[in-house]
Amino acid sequence: MIQLNIDDAGGYLIELAEQSLKKRLIKKFKQHSIEITPFQWVVLYRLWEKDRQTQAELSSKTFKDHPSMTRVIDGLQKHGFIRREINKIDRRSNIISLTEQGRSMKKILPPIVEEHLREALVGVTKEELEIMKKCLRIICENTAEK
Repeated sequence: MIQLNIDDAGGYLIELAEQSLKKRLIKKFKQHSIEITPFQWVVLYRLWEKDRQTQAELSSKTFKDHPSMTRVIDGLQKHGFIRREINKIDRRSNIISLTEQGRSMKKILPPIVEEHLREALVGVTKEELEIMKKCLRIICENTAEK
């Protein structure tokens, strides 16, 4: 049987790691005069993979609900990285696409994030990293809604 100790609880440690990674990435972005959030970075990344997606597609790929995605898209649009246009096939939805400025961030942001991850993973072997990823995927599968 698993003995509960909050300081050793996997979910608690995952949350601590996530918050720490986010805070440090925000700081890194600011050092480069980039005013975006870690989640906005994820949305840009998904758009670099496939431009011109509906908000629902982006929500699905990033596991965010519609209202949260709306706020993220609003922020990215305000910064000039993306644009919204009415979906001609389904006028109830919008197509989200990259602007030239949003596309240009593909050269700037990944090196910053890669440096951030290298610093965060100092002392972690490749084998340990693979085990961690495998464990997290198993946890996701075990807790996925069915």
